Amino acid sequence: MGNNTLRRIRGIVGVKK
Repeated sequence: MGNNTLRRIRGIVGVKK
């Protein structure tokens, strides 16, 4: 709880940006 969430948010933000 944290490592997976941060990876998913960072991946989505990177693609959205």
